[in-house]
Amino acid sequence: MVYLYQDPNLVDTILQQLNEHNLQPKDINIELTERVLFTEIKDQNNSLRRLVENDINISIDDFGTGFSSLAYLHNIPATTVKVDKSFLESINNNTVTRECINRIVSTLGMKSLIEGIETEEHANILFSLGFNIQQGYFHGRPKPLAHYVKSVKCTALKEDSFIN
Repeated sequence: MVYLYQDPNLVDTILQQLNEHNLQPKDINIELTERVLFTEIKDQNNSLRRLVENDINISIDDFGTGFSSLAYLHNIPATTVKVDKSFLESINNNTVTRECINRIVSTLGMKSLIEGIETEEHANILFSLGFNIQQGYFHGRPKPLAHYVKSVKCTALKEDSFIN
């Protein structure tokens, strides 16, 4: 793990890799924990701001598990807030907290993604509360990187065969 504040060349390295692989900054989404984000926002010339200035998406991972503070949330230049699965406990009760989080995040111009969806019932309840971006085993299990690399190569080969 590399901390943004530990590697002054990290942003340049990311931008260089995007350029070398013909990707746009919006094609990447960097997930950072609240701890890293709150450390970064204290510094006006930080890597986080450079990433955002270069149109790279930033997500706040595991929101609500430790360092969360609404006083700081509006200062974080994130595009997405990933609400921790701990907010799913007693999902049928106390929907008010989840609704408030979703409303605040939306008001700040960010997207909210809720983690830990394991059943269709959970997915439906959360859709009804406005959590349209969801993550969890109900929607699909994690796959190794090789699966996606193979998939991209197959797609590229199919596209090339149509061109020729």
